[in-house]
Amino acid sequence: MLKKIKKTSSEGFTIIEVMIVLAIAALILLIVLLAVPALQRSANNTSRKNDTSAIAAALSNYVNNNNNQLPTTVASNGNTNELEIGNGATGNTEQAKLGFYTVNASTTQGASSGDVFISAASTAVVLPKDQACGLASSSCVTINSVSIITGESCNGTTPSLNANGMTVWYATDTGSPTPALQCDDVT
Repeated sequence: MLKKIKKTSSEGFTIIEVMIVLAIAALILLIVLLAVPALQRSANNTSRKNDTSAIAAALSNYVNNNNNQLPTTVASNGNTNELEIGNGATGNTEQAKLGFYTVNASTTQGASSGDVFISAASTAVVLPKDQACGLASSSCVTINSVSIITGESCNGTTPSLNANGMTVWYATDTGSPTPALQCDDVT
C-alpha cells in the first residue's frame, strides 16, 4: 500500500517575501516622488505659455482696434487674474484672462501691474535678463513675471528694433536655478 504523503502547510509569509514586497513598494514610492516635481513644473510652464498667448492675443486685438497704436499701460480691472491692456489716454482697452500670473487688483494703469510689466524699446533693443536680477521688472523676467516690450521683435531670444512690433518675454522653470528665457512675437 502506498503511504500517504503528508503535506505540512505553513501559515503567513516568510521574511524574504515581506522584504521583497517592501522593496517593490519603496521603489514605486521613489519613482512617484521623483516624477511629481517634474509634472508640476510642466503644468506651470504650460500655464505660463497659455497666459502669454492670452496676453499676445489681447495685445494684437488692441493694436488692430486702435489704428495700429501700441499700448503703454497694463492694469487690473479689479480682478487679480484679468489683465487690462491700454494706453492710459483713451478708454479703449483689451482684456486677457490669466491663470498663472496675477495683476494688482487696482484700476490704476501704468508700466506694471503685479507680475506683468510693459515698456518701450524706443532707441535700444531690450533683452530682459532671466537670472540674478532680484525683483521682477520690465528688464528682469523671473519665472513668476511677464515683460511686454513694444517697438521690438524677437527671433527666438534675439530681439531687434521694430517700430510696430511687440514681444512678450517670460521664463520657464527648468528644474535648475537658471530658468529658460522665452520670447514670443506679437503679430
